[in-house]
Amino acid sequence: MCNFLSAIILKNLDVIWDYEYTKSHEELIKKYNLVDDEIGLYSEKFCRIEFIPIDHTKSINNKDNWRLIVDESSIPHWFNKEIIMNKLWTIISNMFIQDKRETLQEGCFILLDGAEVENVNSCNIPYMVGNSKVGILRRSSKIETMWETSEVRVMRGNSKVVSMKENSKVVSMKEISEVRVMRGNSKVVSMKENSKVVSMKENSKVGIMRGNSKVENMQENSKVEVMKGNSKVETMWENSTVETMWENSKVGIMRENSTVETMKENSKVEDMWENSKVGIMKGNSKVDNDFREQ
Repeated sequence: MCNFLSAIILKNLDVIWDYEYTKSHEELIKKYNLVDDEIGLYSEKFCRIEFIPIDHTKSINNKDNWRLIVDESSIPHWFNKEIIMNKLWTIISNMFIQDKRETLQEGCFILLDGAEVENVNSCNIPYMVGNSKVGILRRSSKIETMWETSEVRVMRGNSKVVSMKENSKVVSMKEISEVRVMRGNSKVVSMKENSKVVSMKENSKVGIMRGNSKVENMQENSKVEVMKGNSKVETMWENSTVETMWENSKVGIMRENSTVETMKENSKVEDMWENSKVGIMKGNSKVDNDFREQ
């Protein structure tokens, strides 16, 4: 899979990229009608590259912390690394936000330590780092990766966060918002209307999930409270707890002191281990393989 920043370098050393459209080299080639005339091991007309941060723990706004990767079997003879690096760095550095802004409207941005943006509309954000903050993420905006203590207060309108790490935080998710991969004490407080979390690890917590919300794979003291409307949790580990699941909710595999209380209307739990507990289950609810210490 192509990573940010994916680009095509033409023979005249122009850079073609379109992160708002795609990260795929092949889609860029198709969009810009590039002809891949190969001579030997490389293309005579263009070269696929990626420009990525080496280590997020170092300053992401330092050019030395970025690596140029040639995604070809061989480097073309016309490839000038110094010129290309400078052009790529100009593209990246123009994305940096490190101050307070009322609104970011469309475009691609990297939020650095100290950045505070109240409204993000129709934007792509490859990285949020440090203590950067977003008030409201709207209109299909997307955050690729949140690091350190970065925070999003409200997500609306099909907005999406792909990866949350360390102590990054999303407070409220609405209208089909989605988070994939939460790690290291990450937390989601309120999820509504088809919101989805795929992977939560290390003391992660989800508060309120509504309207077909879904969580898969919660580990190490993870906890879900109040899931409604066909909500689903699969694989909860080590002291995980679910309280109040409604309308066809389902939990698969709860282990080590996991607890479920109040599951209604065709709710189902399979495989509960070691002192697991179910409170009230109604409407064809089912528990299989409830292993408790005697």
